Amino acid sequence: MSWSGQLHDRYGQALADNVVLIALAVAAAVAYVVITDRKREWTLPAWAPTAALSALCVFAIVWAWQLRWLSDDAWISVLLSLGSHVGVLIMTTRLVRKLEAKPVISLAAVVLACSYVTATYATGGLETFGAVLVLLSIAFAAGAADRRALLVSGLCGIAATMVHLDHAIFYVALGGVLLARRVPIKQLASYAAPVFVVFVPVFLMRWSYDGLPNTRSADFSRGGIYLYA
Repeated sequence: MSWSGQLHDRYGQALADNVVLIALAVAAAVAYVVITDRKREWTLPAWAPTAALSALCVFAIVWAWQLRWLSDDAWISVLLSLGSHVGVLIMTTRLVRKLEAKPVISLAAVVLACSYVTATYATGGLETFGAVLVLLSIAFAAGAADRRALLVSGLCGIAATMVHLDHAIFYVALGGVLLARRVPIKQLASYAAPVFVVFVPVFLMRWSYDGLPNTRSADFSRGGIYLYA
């Protein structure tokens, strides 16, 4: 059993998570002070960020496989879940790099890879695939250069919503961001089109066959409060 797993068994999940995150925060603070010291010149090789991300993905897969919390006996589900776990790390890194002029190593991706909870559920696929779709949606919308990019962004956001209805919060919130940025109406229409072309028809077909699910009250009763927060 891994050292964080032993901490989890002995002290509980919260402490195991905090130990990892606190250690990362301290290490990141020290690294930031050293790297940003203006008295020194630090230059990373061009291949260093890619090599670091690759090593991080390998570490994440190995650790998740060691913990192996499985909710599905179908191995294809496990493999897709692990692939989605890697996708989350890659997309998180890409989003961070959009904010920087030069390639960087994403601390956010490091924290995700080292999170005990994330690694534990990485083989279960309960939320991981939806997280990839949400990140893809944000990544395409970050450029917002044309209608095609926002159409793909909207499709990813709606696909995430269909995986888990709670992801609609991210879809609506991203739409609010586009409105605040005063994106042209034609581009906004491209982002909103998947709601009417994909989500509404599928929802109506499922409603006519299955009826309205009992989880409706759980998903919508406080949704406005969550979105506002």
